[in-house]
Amino acid sequence: MYKDLVTCAFTTYNASETIEIAINSAFNQNFKNIEIVVIDDCSTDNTLDKLEKLKKQSPYPFFIFKNKKNMGIGFNRNILIEKSNGEFIAFFDDDDFSYSSRISAQLNTIISYENYSTLKNLKQSPLCYANRY
Repeated sequence: MYKDLVTCAFTTYNASETIEIAINSAFNQNFKNIEIVVIDDCSTDNTLDKLEKLKKQSPYPFFIFKNKKNMGIGFNRNILIEKSNGEFIAFFDDDDFSYSSRISAQLNTIISYENYSTLKNLKQSPLCYANRY
């Protein structure tokens, strides 16, 4: 099984009602070598307060970045890629719940369908995405 670090990358904007469920679904992954990286896109509610609370409770490295103005999802995902320390990045939405097997299933799919030994030498990564389930 794959063992390198995976970054759970979140963009968030005014998600105070949903961010805890989303982050807890990352905490509860059965793949345990993760870090949490969140970029807040200039929220005006108490999303940041909730993120700080989650960071204190986190069993994983947890990093929060905040934009000074709203920049949108594309900009934020590029920042998440720059801030990531993981070999792979799993993008999470701030209003979603992920099953505990999400990361391990996605990694297994990539490893099963790609020649993983050659992937480590690429400057790009394969893409693994899923439908709602």
